[in-house]
Amino acid sequence: CSSRVVVEETWYTLIDPVLSGAIRFTGMFPDLEWLVYIYSCTEFLGELRQSAQEGPLRWFDREELAAVPMVAGDYIFVAWVLSGRRFLAHFSYRGDEYVGHEVVFPLEEAIEKT
Repeated sequence: CSSRVVVEETWYTLIDPVLSGAIRFTGMFPDLEWLVYIYSCTEFLGELRQSAQEGPLRWFDREELAAVPMVAGDYIFVAWVLSGRRFLAHFSYRGDEYVGHEVVFPLEEAIEKT
């Protein structure tokens, strides 16, 4: 499923995507929860094609990510993905306001709450 979505939105074909984690998002919208699976991949085939539905797509250097506008909690889990950590998390919001998160790193047996 992850590979199909990437092809639909970018025209890239992923080679060996790896499941990095799963996140449950609550509180962003009334009566709506999101369960999101996060994958990483270091190899792909194809050329980027812009998607009218997704808006402009582009690559960022890792050093640039701190300045890229994202939802507050995204900065947290993007760091986990880039460091190769596997995780199961719950991010809480009150509308647009980040409230906190709970995460388990199953391969590390560590639990973090904020």
